[in-house]
Amino acid sequence: MITQQASEVIKAPKPVTVRSTTMNEERVQNPHRLIAEVYQKRDDDYRMALRKTGWDRAFYMPKTYDARDLEMDKALNAILIALDKRGGQCARGPHPYFTATFSGVAIRFGLTWKKKNQWVPVEPHETYYKVKNGMRMGVAPTDRLRFAIMDHVNKDNREWVETTNRSMLSYVDDIVAAMIKAGQNGHESKIAQEEWRREYEKRRLEEDRQREIVRRDRDMWASFVEMAAEHVKAENVRRFIATIRASVTEEDADSSFGGKTVSQWLEWADDHLFEMDPLSVGVGPMFTELHNGR
Repeated sequence: MITQQASEVIKAPKPVTVRSTTMNEERVQNPHRLIAEVYQKRDDDYRMALRKTGWDRAFYMPKTYDARDLEMDKALNAILIALDKRGGQCARGPHPYFTATFSGVAIRFGLTWKKKNQWVPVEPHETYYKVKNGMRMGVAPTDRLRFAIMDHVNKDNREWVETTNRSMLSYVDDIVAAMIKAGQNGHESKIAQEEWRREYEKRRLEEDRQREIVRRDRDMWASFVEMAAEHVKAENVRRFIATIRASVTEEDADSSFGGKTVSQWLEWADDHLFEMDPLSVGVGPMFTELHNGR
């Protein structure tokens, strides 16, 4: 569908001007809603300025709307209307750009005056290394309009510039076809990016899972080494308890030490030994505890 739309011939409306009754200036007749908003703001600011005096009036008074502004609005109006007819859903973006949405992708574009390098006078507050006879290299607008698409056009920005033989209005067909193609490219790029993100997230989760397995394995091994050390200590204690039992005399057995008999002290030692030795619960329960985390 997009390819068919791009191939159709788009007839740009012939610009018609009308004089504004508010500000007495020539404007585009039946302008696109985005241009109409600009005209309405100019009228509102002008009415506000008329209610002011002195510096306040100069502050609110809109800047002069000259023939260059009218020429740009004619071309922009034709482009916006043609884009809307193809479902472009035009909107105003950061100045001086606009957006048109095709295939769910907002494409930035702008219409400006082509600029060129030229020598300009150096102002007193400016400091430049390359100054020639009080002049420096600067940029200045020309009398040729430049339309540029900023997104999703074969990975490069694309532009149309007026020439002595072609006005911007003659480029409307090519511009709209390129905008539709840019929307298609952007849609395909969006799908590819979403697929890449899904694959990236899948890889990231798998890497996290593998890292978690390695971490758990290292933690279990560290716990296992601790168990081995505890078992060695328990064996030393067990031998010590056995030595005590073998060394108890009849007199010791009938005596009390610290409020406990020798048998009570040995029972107390056996209880702590059971808690100390990981193997006291058996091999199976020991490994279950190791897997679940100590």
